Amino acid sequence: CVGRHRESVDSSTEASAGSDAFPGGRGSSAESRFLQELQRRPNQLHQRTYLAQKDPSELMTIIRELNYRTCVQSSKLLRLLKQKDRLLHKVQKNCDIVTACLQAVSQKRRVDTKLKFTLEPSLGQNGFQQWHDALKAVARLPTGIPKEWRRKVWLTLADHYLRSIAIDWDKTMRFAFNDRSNPDDDSMGIQIVKDLHRTGCSSYCGQEAEQDRVVLKRVLLAYARWNKSVGYCQGFNILAALILEVMEGNEGDALKVMIYLIDKVLPDSYFVNNLRALSVDMAVFRDLLRMKLPELSQHLDTLQRAANRESGGGYEPPLTNVFTMQWFLTLFATCLPNHTVLKIWDSIFFEGSEIILRVSLAIWAKLGE
Repeated sequence: CVGRHRESVDSSTEASAGSDAFPGGRGSSAESRFLQELQRRPNQLHQRTYLAQKDPSELMTIIRELNYRTCVQSSKLLRLLKQKDRLLHKVQKNCDIVTACLQAVSQKRRVDTKLKFTLEPSLGQNGFQQWHDALKAVARLPTGIPKEWRRKVWLTLADHYLRSIAIDWDKTMRFAFNDRSNPDDDSMGIQIVKDLHRTGCSSYCGQEAEQDRVVLKRVLLAYARWNKSVGYCQGFNILAALILEVMEGNEGDALKVMIYLIDKVLPDSYFVNNLRALSVDMAVFRDLLRMKLPELSQHLDTLQRAANRESGGGYEPPLTNVFTMQWFLTLFATCLPNHTVLKIWDSIFFEGSEIILRVSLAIWAKLGE
């Protein structure tokens, strides 16, 4: 009710402003005609020529009309600024409520007393860190980050990383998405095409998904050009497909997020040197399993010894690897529902690969039941 009253006050202000600017209210048809003729002139030179042909009374008529229209537009602008201030105040109030809720549910209340939720980071590193900590807390909630925010949140993280390494993004885009073939493109392109049909996402299967596969291939090839030490690895098609889904098919945005995920979030050499860092994480996970779920770990060890005997003493990979390797490579995109995977990825983006170990432990605990 108060809002409607304010709207009516603003509207009456606009009308009264127009009346004050021109006593007759709206300008006469002659005045409007002069102004329309002036606006039809293609450039300033023609407009000056047109005005030079008018006598002083006609010029005064045009001036009055201009004053009237300026006053009306000023009133509209004033009303919009007032509306903007009210909306900003409402947004700030809602942000304060979210801040209070986050602090109330925090397990580290002493640390999180400085937590302050904002929709976008303010300027400076401190402003970004404040935003980062608040969104990390939101990602930890059972409901997670709302899907309407996800694209902007992921892009904000990716853009901040790219700025921190001083990347000329326009130049990177031209290089990464260049239609001219590079020497390594053919071999990578063959492997990418083989994997496209194994993506597993319905939007990339079948004849009607041909264009989506073209976009996916371009993003994968662009990342391979960007990071030649990694190039293309099996499983990237799964990661890129989900990123493209969140980025609503935008190739450039998808590349940004993929760079942030692989180069910044995941450990160094996660996908290079025969997956060395990934192998380290797998070994760490087996130790965690022994510590946190000893009965399950012993059961798997028993099965492992039996498998080794049946193979005649040959090497059999650890049983946990049979499941967990694929989880780690695709960040659970092939084993959990899509909405669950996205919530997990939100936390990975904010807290790093430690989340992969936590989620894997939770899945094994459930399997152990």
